[in-house]
Amino acid sequence: MSGKEIRAGQLLAPFGPGSIYIDSYGTPLIVGGLDHWMQEYVDGVWEDCEEQNEFLISEGRLSELLQMPRFYTPPQYKAVRRNTKPPVNAKLKVPVLRFPTWYTNQSGNLVRFTLNTKVLSKGEFWKPVRFIAFCKNGHITDFPWKEWIKCNCDDDTHLKINDFGGADLNSIRVTCSGCHKTKTMRGATSRSFGNNPSTMAKMGIECPGCKPWLGTLEKMEDCNEELIGGLINQTNLFYSKLISSIFIPPLETDVETNELQKILSEFPKLLAIAKTFWSLDKDTMCSALRPKIAEINPNLNYSDEKIVKAFCNLTSKNPNIGAAPTQPSEKESDLLSYRRVENECLSLAISSDPDELRIIPSTPPNKLSKWISKINLIERLRETRVFLGFDRLEPQSNDPDIMAKGAIKQLFKDAPGEIDSWLPATKSYGEGIYIEFDNQKIDEWLLESGKELYNRMDDALVTRLSEHWMILSPLKGATKEWAIKYMLIHSIAHLLIKELVYLCGYSTASLKERLYISNDPDSPMSSILIYTASGDSEGSLGGLVKLGHPDIFGNIFTKAIEKGAWCSTDPVCSESVGAKGSSYLNLTACQACCLLPETACEVMNNGLDRTLVVGTPENRDIGFFSELMNQ
Repeated sequence: MSGKEIRAGQLLAPFGPGSIYIDSYGTPLIVGGLDHWMQEYVDGVWEDCEEQNEFLISEGRLSELLQMPRFYTPPQYKAVRRNTKPPVNAKLKVPVLRFPTWYTNQSGNLVRFTLNTKVLSKGEFWKPVRFIAFCKNGHITDFPWKEWIKCNCDDDTHLKINDFGGADLNSIRVTCSGCHKTKTMRGATSRSFGNNPSTMAKMGIECPGCKPWLGTLEKMEDCNEELIGGLINQTNLFYSKLISSIFIPPLETDVETNELQKILSEFPKLLAIAKTFWSLDKDTMCSALRPKIAEINPNLNYSDEKIVKAFCNLTSKNPNIGAAPTQPSEKESDLLSYRRVENECLSLAISSDPDELRIIPSTPPNKLSKWISKINLIERLRETRVFLGFDRLEPQSNDPDIMAKGAIKQLFKDAPGEIDSWLPATKSYGEGIYIEFDNQKIDEWLLESGKELYNRMDDALVTRLSEHWMILSPLKGATKEWAIKYMLIHSIAHLLIKELVYLCGYSTASLKERLYISNDPDSPMSSILIYTASGDSEGSLGGLVKLGHPDIFGNIFTKAIEKGAWCSTDPVCSESVGAKGSSYLNLTACQACCLLPETACEVMNNGLDRTLVVGTPENRDIGFFSELMNQ
């Protein structure tokens, strides 16, 4: 089946594999798994597309982090014009399936079709049902109508649903004309709470472990999570798990090594072979690679040293950027260490490939030099986003390596081998402003205003903040000092984005933040990257970088801070007691002052408190930028 066109970026979020979307005809469809994304359906047989390298994204650092050999962009449909040679990889489509499979006619009779039904029976007005059922493990299935009303009929041809148009589920009644069993939909969407089981759990209705996005309604695995009824358009049916990366080109001056890196990047199977033999020893790896390289180009003959060097450059999470990165005193998570390399590169303005990353060193405006130690202008950057599967009901935290392996199991019916594994990804180009705050100034501020600041942070808030699945927190001992620092820098980023959108030429949803925060005593980080990378609709217009010049940026930043001192909902916003937001991780923050579209915030509007930036109406002096406001 085919539905309406959706952009490549939307096939990661919000319409990734396993999600439900409504096509232009009002038909709910589920986006299919990855088995046939890179294949064509020819004469009833699935065949691999002609040239998969067209969709290949080379991102060695991210590949090593996730232990995933390849990333591919979602295929794009290319129409074939009459009397012309078809383009390479023509007519590729992302498969979708009809789901839910239950429909009602004008009389309310329930009729079930199949996942692959393309055209419903003619002469009837068919309306898809609104209800499905799902579980926390990611399974989703048609609503169990017969089990719900306890129907024991041999077939399901006697089911009928009547909607009387009431305000609650009591107004919807399911009936079987065969056995005369009937029941309203009251309680169908209930969940277990404490010792009180859900309605389905009380009835003994269990999750069947179905994955219809993989092309079957049959049970695929055992599941012990409770089954929950839901509506096809509710938001907690699908949470994309994404990881993003700013591409950092390795600093390599040797021409032959660069050539070899390019070959290994363009032929991921070759790189996968190299990883397999590297586990034995480097000589074995070089012996295995050399004939493969000769098949690609017989004229190339590289030394073992250069083969090893090229391989290490491509597979290192910490590539050679021309300077030894500062090492933290405490062990960090893989994601935070990964982010630290980006920060080092952006801070030192190191770039070996201006087509992928172009950094122009700048200077902070004089009026901001007390608080900001460095500003660099990123004229060009490349962001890669990888889809790591999805969650249902609520987002769940996990290790990136575990998420990648779980994604293969979740997104493929027939999982590929280790060498052939891949995940969907997108790359886009943009621009940005890198801002590094003075760590010494932050420490001094914590000493001066520490008592009042600490009183705003209770231990429960710090714990929730450190355990949030999207926040890169220290592995050991998340303290109030770290929480204050995190919320301070994060709040500054939001206030600044709100001000930049008036002048930069991008919408609020097109700007993004990237936080580099660590309270490690030997290697602290207190930086933000505000950037745009929306390849589908908006490219690099240059407007953001222009605003980063010292003669312009000073006034913009000052206005952003000043506006943060007042909110249109004050005093309600500023005087609210206790944590706010969906995860109870915000203090003084609301839609009118700090919150951004969730596409702009990397932690979904969590961990914000503008009081740390500008102080309270009663005491402006406790804010980090109180002195700036008094100038």
